[in-house]
Amino acid sequence: YQGGHKMDGVELFERREELRYIVKDLSAELKEIDEKLEDLFLQKSRDTLRSLGKDFGTATIAEGNSRFKINIPKKVKWDNDMLKEVFEGMNPDDANHFAKVTFSVDERVYNAAHKEIRDLLEPCRVTEMGKFKIDREES
Repeated sequence: YQGGHKMDGVELFERREELRYIVKDLSAELKEIDEKLEDLFLQKSRDTLRSLGKDFGTATIAEGNSRFKINIPKKVKWDNDMLKEVFEGMNPDDANHFAKVTFSVDERVYNAAHKEIRDLLEPCRVTEMGKFKIDREES
């Protein structure tokens, strides 16, 4: 519906395309503004946090008559190959407590596998519907 008018498929599709362009433009502007805000406040925030003996966390910065609360989150990445070696050398109970292991199979590799392999893996495979997507083909 738009303005109380029930839209058909073509009208809905065209409205969606209009909105996609608007969102794309606004997203680009928002990204640019976010980058400018980071340029203005990141170093001040990091300096404030360092003065408190921290590398990450929340800092409050005054600018004019306003106060801004800036969060610099900590993001941790682990070297999986090194972790594997460490956990293999660790007491199994400790390793099981600290380690989280996940397995996955690339769909292209699965599809290219021999039938015997696919038959072994099939019971472990769950398929779900992905995100609905629609495009118009020009005639």
